Amino acid sequence: MTIRHSPRVTAAILFACAMSVATAALPTTTDKETSRPVETPHPPSMPAPLDIAYPGTIRLLVDATDVIHGAVQVSESIPTAGTDRLTLLFPKWIPGNHAPAGPLKSLSGLTIRAGGRPVAWRRDDWDPYVFHLDIPTGATTVEVAYSYLAERTSNQGGDPISPNIVSIYWNRLILYPAGHFARDIQYQPSADFPAGWHSASALAPGLSDSHVDYPPVDLETLVDSPVLAGRYMRREALASGVNLDIAADQPYQLVATSDEIDAHRALVVQADRLFGGARHYDHYDFLMSLSHTIDGDGLEHQRSSQIGVGPNYFAKWKERTYQREVMPHEYAHSWNGKYRRPFDLWTPNFNESMGDSLLWVYEGQTELWGDLLQERSGLADKTYTLDLLAGRIARYLDADFETWRSIEDTTSDPSYGRGQSPLWPDHHGWSDYYFGAELVWVEADQIIRARTDGRRSLDDFARAFFGTRDGDLGILTYTYEDVVAALNGVAPFDWDRFLKARLYKPHPPHNLEWLKHASYDLVYTDQPGAFWEQDESQTSSTNLTYSIGLVIGKDGLVSDVRWGGPAFAAGLNPGGRIVAVNALPYDPEVLKRMISEAKGGTQPISMVVNQDDAVRAVPIQWNGGLRYPHLAKIGTTPGSLDQMLAPRK
Repeated sequence: MTIRHSPRVTAAILFACAMSVATAALPTTTDKETSRPVETPHPPSMPAPLDIAYPGTIRLLVDATDVIHGAVQVSESIPTAGTDRLTLLFPKWIPGNHAPAGPLKSLSGLTIRAGGRPVAWRRDDWDPYVFHLDIPTGATTVEVAYSYLAERTSNQGGDPISPNIVSIYWNRLILYPAGHFARDIQYQPSADFPAGWHSASALAPGLSDSHVDYPPVDLETLVDSPVLAGRYMRREALASGVNLDIAADQPYQLVATSDEIDAHRALVVQADRLFGGARHYDHYDFLMSLSHTIDGDGLEHQRSSQIGVGPNYFAKWKERTYQREVMPHEYAHSWNGKYRRPFDLWTPNFNESMGDSLLWVYEGQTELWGDLLQERSGLADKTYTLDLLAGRIARYLDADFETWRSIEDTTSDPSYGRGQSPLWPDHHGWSDYYFGAELVWVEADQIIRARTDGRRSLDDFARAFFGTRDGDLGILTYTYEDVVAALNGVAPFDWDRFLKARLYKPHPPHNLEWLKHASYDLVYTDQPGAFWEQDESQTSSTNLTYSIGLVIGKDGLVSDVRWGGPAFAAGLNPGGRIVAVNALPYDPEVLKRMISEAKGGTQPISMVVNQDDAVRAVPIQWNGGLRYPHLAKIGTTPGSLDQMLAPRK
């Protein structure tokens, strides 16, 4: 029987037959080895930095006049040093950020010319922060131009540029030659701001006009010397060589009373007494912006600090204590972090990797000095400071993360986290080298006082370790062993064992025996006090961490859930939205009232929550009422904690 096929079917059969023959001819996987890639070595992205002077001075002009678009124009004239190849670097590892946080994505429109002709550039294959240039024969200088496009929203990074205020971070506005220490590269910087504006910087005395030619300076000092410029500015002398430079969105925000300015003057006095009068700056500028359009932040420098606070810093002085914490913290960094610096946080240039192993000193002890200087100067009152410490102690009493992670391990967080807190920070222990380490230093202070019958304290460590070599404007690095030796010089003790037990090992929740010896105890009441009220005001939230285990933001949005707390047990997650409480529309005061009314009973607090696109009823079993942590005095005699908080005379 003959079978007839259409041409299409016939073609398919022939193709199938051909493929079966070809497949039969192929060896099986047992006939040859599995393909395996091998590593291909690649040349280093940049030459290693050497401690030799870069020939010539780089001229740098920054045009920051386009504040509407936030587009900063940068021009650099870079001597070629007589070479035919030049490698330029965009700063990657930024001091104070403890991370490879250089905002390279904001660099745009890069053009390079020599002798009026374009110069080709190529980004490195392995490191995008590195740019390679082939220099034309005979060219002695290359002209580099580009735009820095400021990111105007907080989720993009929130660059400090607004229609009325500009902060210049030099590390965002330079490409610099590879192969040299930053201190060996000389710059001649200039800056333009909108007409009628003024500016301030550690680079220049006084308030400058809209065009500023700064004196020649090495790259290391340049990056450490930001500029604050504004349409509305004010300067207050706080002490000899120390100034408060303020820029604001509106003129009325600059108005401050003499008492308010005097509290800032007292900060300088108390810092001098803490560090024994030694200063590591020839003059110092607090660069403070009062704005609602610029994200608040703080960044330390040896001769200045950048401080961003809200527009009502002075206008609502009594209600904004929380905004004043950043100022003493960043000032203390002039000694702890900028002058005395962990050995692995100093690098020869800004593209060599930093190490963060001693952030529990750099940040943890500075957190303590900032809180103490705020209290001792009168920038905060004692009740506020005690409540602040109470909140930090309470956080660690049932800290889940301390069962699996050490404080020292959290010093790696900046390198991989890039400032983004994880979803469950109390389970993760995120950046615990701040507040967790601060409590270790408070305990260390109490040990010193006890072992010396109150004659010495951690203040003596500050003078011996940070308050050395008055007038030294350089950088003095230190190691873990240096810290232990300095502590033993203040009060002999097994400090190595103490620090390793507290910082280098996961351990159970903190023992509060030291607190009782300091004549205080941790208690909880249903009244928040000024610290907790201001914390809620600052974050626009309702903080119920120590009752139902929730922090709730605007419109009922759940911003944090305490790991293992009542709300956690009921299945709530960050990102959910509370719709109703006990059949009433959600309102913070209604919720607080319901928590209070449920105290001592057995009935759960019933919530309706929209979570993961599903609306459901969530009963939270909590009958302990509202709870806010406080430190309560034991007895009437001043104890060692009172002595720690007292102003120095």
